[in-house]
Amino acid sequence: MKVKFTILFLAVFTLTFGQTKSKVKRDKLNRILIPDKFDIDSTNDSFYYNQAITLASYHNYDSSEKAVNMFSSLVSFNETKYPASKFQTELKQIELETYDYYKLLLSGQWKFKWSGSSWGTDQTSKDLNKKIVFKNDSAFFYHSDTIVRQTKFVLENRFTDIYIFSVFSYTIILNDKNEKWGFSFYKSSAPYIGKTNSVAILINKWPGCACGCPEEVYEKIFNKKLGRRRITNAQRFGNSVARRIKHHHLPHRISIAERLRDCSKNTFVRYKQKIATKSPSYC
Repeated sequence: MKVKFTILFLAVFTLTFGQTKSKVKRDKLNRILIPDKFDIDSTNDSFYYNQAITLASYHNYDSSEKAVNMFSSLVSFNETKYPASKFQTELKQIELETYDYYKLLLSGQWKFKWSGSSWGTDQTSKDLNKKIVFKNDSAFFYHSDTIVRQTKFVLENRFTDIYIFSVFSYTIILNDKNEKWGFSFYKSSAPYIGKTNSVAILINKWPGCACGCPEEVYEKIFNKKLGRRRITNAQRFGNSVARRIKHHHLPHRISIAERLRDCSKNTFVRYKQKIATKSPSYC
């Protein structure tokens, strides 16, 4: 009887506490990670709404991504109570901050790695030696270190009306040929080339195309003077921001989970004041 009771107790303990523990994901520092998808219902929707507004107020790219995912989940849960129009002020601010972040990260030298489509490879860096340099509002194209094209460029949102995920949808417009490129940044691995020790950009030469699109992948060339440790920061912020981190001792990335768990109202106000004049890409 005692044996049966012990087995039953262990089974109940495993099911109860084992399953609860498995639902909580933690990083290497044992901090709880906030998921990209949220199980929102009538018991917690107000909590997620307040958290989304708070995340949007941090004014950095990672927090904005989480906020937008929460906005989307709230709309899906109850569009009458949480219409997209309810978040227009936050979405407009995130759109402007995303523009600044993209422009900063785009600035610098990009070395060609791959071209082709989802149907196959056309060329790789073994076949072709070329790079693009984005500086201020100009783009310079090089083949074997010889400049072959120079033009002004602008970043423009693909959509005239703001909806939930349009805040992240920008295109590069090259003025000389009115050429439009869609693009996405990748920080650790990228389509077609796999792992990268830098930042990669995937350029879609037919914005909005989903299959068989002419695409190119470039990898960012960072300033070696920054050193390996600074290159890690540069992977997220770009060369100019990495220099500011070096000279002004700005904080390294703080996880969103850590902020939500540890930041009191007063410390958050001080943090906002510290970065108020800086790029929204600090996170």
